[in-house]
Amino acid sequence: MLNRKDNMAFIIAHYHEEGKLPKHLLKHVKYIKKFSDQIIFVSTKLSPIYIKQLKPHATVIVRPNRGYDFYSYKIGLNVIQNIEDIDHLIFFNSSFLTIDPFKLYKQYLSRIAEDGLYGISSCSAPQYHIQSYFFSIAGKELIQSKVFFDWWERLKAINNRSAVIQKYEVGMTQWFLRNKIFVKSVYKPNIIWSFIMVYRFIRFTILMPQPFLEKLKRYFQHKKISAFSLTKTLNLTHFLYDDLCKAFSIVKIDLLTKNPTKQNLKHFIRYLSQKNNKITDIKFKKRK
Repeated sequence: MLNRKDNMAFIIAHYHEEGKLPKHLLKHVKYIKKFSDQIIFVSTKLSPIYIKQLKPHATVIVRPNRGYDFYSYKIGLNVIQNIEDIDHLIFFNSSFLTIDPFKLYKQYLSRIAEDGLYGISSCSAPQYHIQSYFFSIAGKELIQSKVFFDWWERLKAINNRSAVIQKYEVGMTQWFLRNKIFVKSVYKPNIIWSFIMVYRFIRFTILMPQPFLEKLKRYFQHKKISAFSLTKTLNLTHFLYDDLCKAFSIVKIDLLTKNPTKQNLKHFIRYLSQKNNKITDIKFKKRK
């Protein structure tokens, strides 16, 4: 769990097309406020009523909608005061639902043992990378290093989503690896969940149109991916949403609202609806 003696700072990248602040995100911010005096909330669209709700708990910055989350992270980082005293920088965006912040941080922080780049989950497509919806930089020496400074200094506002993923989400992990920095994702599915993920992926492909299947087949033939190594290339937040939720008490919002991988969410949504913090501002999309 969070500890006051650790000097942490949080940078949050927020986007909502209607400028709203979800209840769960406000609850998340209020929780981390107990442990950090520096919470920088950077939004590309936030209505005044929500700015007022946030101001007692965070420094709020509303900026033009360009550059995606990584540019918000950079803007937030530039606002951090006395960064030379920070032991741990935690970055996250508004793309996931936090059911229990206490459990999230208890499980996440307990898995951090040395200086480095950490994240909840990772993916190996198109290259190995920490998924940027939640990641952190641990270690005062690393935060003050040239490697860290140079990475953020070279980051520019890019308005192409695919380019941002390749250059910044994938690029960040590869940058730190090239510079001999320790990198780790703290969520690792066991062998049983790995097989469940493969099953769910096969089920998903059956539901896909034939042109998509042909492209997918050519991709995996080119990459020479086996059934087991396939688990490293899939988006864990979509294919192992229930195990991830059990471990860290989070779930990606696009899974609930769009369900792009056509998961059977009937029982999972029932479980979420039974939680004490009723999720009234998210419209679930079920798939049978």
